[in-house]
Amino acid sequence: MENIAAFQSFFGRVTGKSEKRGAIYAPKDQEALSDRIKRHLEREFGDQGLGIIVNREVMIRPSGETGEGEITDILVDAIAQDPLEQTYSRITVVIETKCCWYAELHERMERQLANRYLKDTSYHHGLYIVGWYFCPQWNDSDYRLLHNAYKIPMKGKSMREELNSLTPKAIERA
Repeated sequence: MENIAAFQSFFGRVTGKSEKRGAIYAPKDQEALSDRIKRHLEREFGDQGLGIIVNREVMIRPSGETGEGEITDILVDAIAQDPLEQTYSRITVVIETKCCWYAELHERMERQLANRYLKDTSYHHGLYIVGWYFCPQWNDSDYRLLHNAYKIPMKGKSMREELNSLTPKAIERA
């Protein structure tokens, strides 16, 4: 029962019941997923005096020609001390979240995270987190189940192959 409660609080909300499947869930949207990840990171690292700050919806680049700035889902800053030189430096990780029904799920890792948030910025580390809500408890009438990226081919590449192709050299060439 504890696992069901954890699943519900982290990933979704109950939308009904089925005799065969038990509780029926609808997954949380991208904003709720990002909020949950932020809270998890804060719980794990925030109050330990480690110099780690977790922020949501941070504008990392001001508005340009398009009229909108570059806003990350989550930005994690950590202060690291070099023990030999007694100097401090900032390490930043840009986290972009998507849900599995997002239409451009496979392309956004490169186009958004690598080319918009990491390229030509002072940020060099990124995580692409996908809320992959594929389970039998998903409400059959939820439109997002029909648009699930699990069903979308990746041009012959697996997600791992796609990720591995985004080396720093690949980002520089883009």
